Amino acid sequence: MGEVLRHSLADRCMHWANAVLWLLLFITGMGLVQHEALAPFGQAYPHLLRRMVGGGGNLLLVHITLGCLWMACFAAYIAFNWKNTVFFLREVFSVQAGDMIWLRRKMPLMVFGPALAARFGLGTTLPPQGFYNMGQKAFGMLNVLGGVTLAFSGGIMAFGIGSTWLIGWCVTMHYIAAGLVFIGLLAHLYMTLAVPSERPGLRSMFTGFVPESYAQSHHANWKL
Repeated sequence: MGEVLRHSLADRCMHWANAVLWLLLFITGMGLVQHEALAPFGQAYPHLLRRMVGGGGNLLLVHITLGCLWMACFAAYIAFNWKNTVFFLREVFSVQAGDMIWLRRKMPLMVFGPALAARFGLGTTLPPQGFYNMGQKAFGMLNVLGGVTLAFSGGIMAFGIGSTWLIGWCVTMHYIAAGLVFIGLLAHLYMTLAVPSERPGLRSMFTGFVPESYAQSHHANWKL
């Protein structure tokens, strides 16, 4: 069997731009958190990062600049790839029959393997999936909703829009959204890096193509 195109060049560029910029935003954002109860890396990390860029004001400016660049990348992608954007949103937010069964069975299969999962009496047959499986859909939903929250709250904080009460709530929403997306990212990385059967999907984010056999076995409902 041959290979089939799964991700266009524009899709792959957007994926990696999002990944790199989000990582930089997370690194700089955590450096802005100085409250002892909220700083996940302790007090030393924010102090170190602030010294590296010449102070908290410069670090905030770097974070805002990265955020504007991140939003500009998405705006450009949506403007020039509207059809792909609509396809992505329609697929990600469309939960089909069997998707939740797939999600419930996939987790034990990844952790225990088919033999041990069967011994525990857990289902090992996965319902067929479309272009995205339910795990990818869940991460996509989290990314979209979290990204909109981060952009909205970040814009209000950066430009001082609205009352002090609104800005205070935006700080809370920004922090929670970043944390939830980060947790989703860890699960996404585990699934793509630690599960051998999913590695053709990871390679497709570099080459754009997946083996036809992988498409048929992992995304049987995808209309090639």
